[in-house]
Amino acid sequence: MLYTQALALKAPWNPNFFGIPLGQSPAHLMGVIGPLILLAPFLTAFSQFLSTKMMMAVKQKNNAIVEKKDKQASDDFAQAFQTQSMYIFPLMIGFFSFQLPFGMTLYWITFTVFGILQQYRVSGLGGLKPWVESLKKKLWMKK
Repeated sequence: MLYTQALALKAPWNPNFFGIPLGQSPAHLMGVIGPLILLAPFLTAFSQFLSTKMMMAVKQKNNAIVEKKDKQASDDFAQAFQTQSMYIFPLMIGFFSFQLPFGMTLYWITFTVFGILQQYRVSGLGGLKPWVESLKKKLWMKK
């Protein structure tokens, strides 16, 4: 009942994005496009890293709280896992985006960029704040 003839496709969809077939992986497109296609998995991994870094809390040096040893040991493990995950998961996503179809890579990049923008609007730079301040100082010193 919901289907009408107006919804019927007149021609098949074009599965290309700016001439790049979305169904082919960057690994297969290396021969067609060249090493420039490696930019997509790199951007995917880099944007995932920035997103993850922004979500981490900024360490405050002034608020030193003495805790129990058990709590401190569990916090150390959690912090170590979070730090390792911040580096390992973006690399995994970059590798997956190299092996999976190019459309998936574009999906990851697009939604990660939107996630970064949303994270910035909600809570600012987060864990990137020390890096940005350090970069500003270095650039300011050069001028």
